[in-house]
Amino acid sequence: MKKEDFELLKKSFEQAIAYANGAGGAARVTIRKRPPKQVKVNLLLDEDIVRHFKRRSANGAAYVSEINQTLRAALEQPAATTLPEAEAEALAERIARKVAARLAPAGKRKAA
Repeated sequence: MKKEDFELLKKSFEQAIAYANGAGGAARVTIRKRPPKQVKVNLLLDEDIVRHFKRRSANGAAYVSEINQTLRAALEQPAATTLPEAEAEALAERIARKVAARLAPAGKRKAA
């Protein structure tokens, strides 16, 4: 159980006890959260990835949920937003060469 769900449950019990003792008014705390709306998507995945998730799930049909949970966990992790300096420099040089090749006069272009 997640910490925030536990806190909601705890608050709900405290309110129920207070109400039972006549100390509180009618109150309701919703513990169950609505799942995010799902959208049907046709997605091509590598066969070995699908096999991996089918093996991992207890029920073979639930592998789509396993993939969804893995993607959600990846979204919640902080992303590495910067490239190492050497890789960034190499990428910048490649982009500069491609742009220069496209801007060169038509007769002087080199084969890519």
